[in-house]
Amino acid sequence: MLIAAVGIAALAVAIPALIPASTPQAKAATPPTLTFTTDARSSGEVLRSMAAELRKQPATPQATRRHGGIFTTEGYSLSTSETAKDAAISAWFSKKITTDIEIGSDGTGTTRTTTVGQSPHFANEADRKTWTDSAAGDDPGSQTTTSPTPAETAAWYTRPALGTDAFLNKLFTRQPDRSTDMLLNGIAENLGSAVLEPAQRAALMDELASRNDVRFMGATIDRAGRKAYGFAHDSDRAGLPTQHLLLISPEGDLLSYEQVLTRDAGKLNVAIPATISYTLYLSATYR
Repeated sequence: MLIAAVGIAALAVAIPALIPASTPQAKAATPPTLTFTTDARSSGEVLRSMAAELRKQPATPQATRRHGGIFTTEGYSLSTSETAKDAAISAWFSKKITTDIEIGSDGTGTTRTTTVGQSPHFANEADRKTWTDSAAGDDPGSQTTTSPTPAETAAWYTRPALGTDAFLNKLFTRQPDRSTDMLLNGIAENLGSAVLEPAQRAALMDELASRNDVRFMGATIDRAGRKAYGFAHDSDRAGLPTQHLLLISPEGDLLSYEQVLTRDAGKLNVAIPATISYTLYLSATYR
């Protein structure tokens, strides 16, 4: 089983609040946008069909769920920095994150997170040198942290799986409204450390199917080489016109989440359309 959007918030685009209009900016070499095979079906048809198949799958026994979960994600994000040399440099970063949540017999847990960062990608060597000289970038390499598991996260495993209504309500717990934007935020913020049961994934498919601002893009291959269906939602709520793209396997697993600028790059100075972030959900299993 795969999970919802782990780390999307953490991999959000970093856009400086103020970059002088006269400051030169380098074009960022963003990943290519995905291409899709045309499919005449509506998003509702495809999502409800997947939901129906998911409901045929058995629930995981509580004895299996209660020990926690292990998750692997890979993410990319675009960052723009005003350097010490008064040049705004755009670069993109990628990192792989493994999260191991171990729940003890007393119901408390320990979370171990290993992050492996890659060297940033630049448009040219001049930009790379300027970024390095300004010490503005993240250091590549591996880092592991250990911390107590939040009680809410531990409860996901130690208590019976949430039913449909309770699960959907959980997605919106910290959101100001129940819009599609906030549904996607809810996936990122609330389910970053939770393996989803088949019935919960079915409920999510039905919720997406009920929304007229979600459209079916067709079939594609995601950035990890997996077959996927694409579902898009357009919004400028964060400032720039952005396509939010959720990729789901034909079997109903959540595979990845992407953000693509569609009409205006603002001060990022990237070619439109531009992929500005993505998160791949590579694995999610109970311990």
